[in-house]
Amino acid sequence: MIFKATVSNKAHPEFGQATIPFPIPDSEYDHTIDLLEDMGIGSPTGQDCRVDGLDSEYPILNRLVAQSVNADELDYLAKRLDSFSQSEDVQFEAMACKLGLSDIKDFINLSFSCQQATVITDFSDLERVGK
Repeated sequence: MIFKATVSNKAHPEFGQATIPFPIPDSEYDHTIDLLEDMGIGSPTGQDCRVDGLDSEYPILNRLVAQSVNADELDYLAKRLDSFSQSEDVQFEAMACKLGLSDIKDFINLSFSCQQATVITDFSDLERVGK
């Protein structure tokens, strides 16, 4: 699990909340979508899930709280982040912070380009990394 998102229907808060681990395991996907549909959210195309809370090893993703997102976008981002190495994790966090990203689509796009960024975390040998 990369993160847990607590989501709700912004238009109908009386429908309650659901906390979903992402990425959604393949065996749980249909059940999870059915749960969301019972809440009036979970559209495959619309950003109808309001993020009420997020528990993640990526603090930058807390910028998604209070935004409307698509459940499939959250799942896709989690799958992308799940494939990262530790250095790619650092690059993602650093670049998202530097660029001031807060939109789900921007996070997804960054997940593709973060391998092209170099983030120096050890300044003891700057000659080796090219200053």
